[in-house]
Amino acid sequence: MRGHSSYIITIIEPSLIRVGYRVGSRHRLTVGAAGIAILALRPRRPGEPEAVEAARRDGYCVTAGQLERGAVGVASGIEVPSGTGIEACLGVVALDGLDVAAAATAVVRAAREISALVSA
Repeated sequence: MRGHSSYIITIIEPSLIRVGYRVGSRHRLTVGAAGIAILALRPRRPGEPEAVEAARRDGYCVTAGQLERGAVGVASGIEVPSGTGIEACLGVVALDGLDVAAAATAVVRAAREISALVSA
């Protein structure tokens, strides 16, 4: 997993507050909800972080303060047809007051809907 990165390709931000993520930003896959959600789509590997296995089990990942202090991220992997070379996830990030359970439910549902659309 060394050297592998997660790239931000699109962002929808509220007008009141902005988190410091930008299109083209990148970070290690083992850090942050998005990268962990992507790793959870891959086959199991020895030495994986426990968070990857938890994301496989739960269908989503929650992290706090890993990419930006005070930020909470919730992400779920999007399954795409094999052979495309694409790995994707859907996630939300908030600085305060995020209802993690509601966010997880919404993110998992939306990721499954997108997976169904791209696999049709």
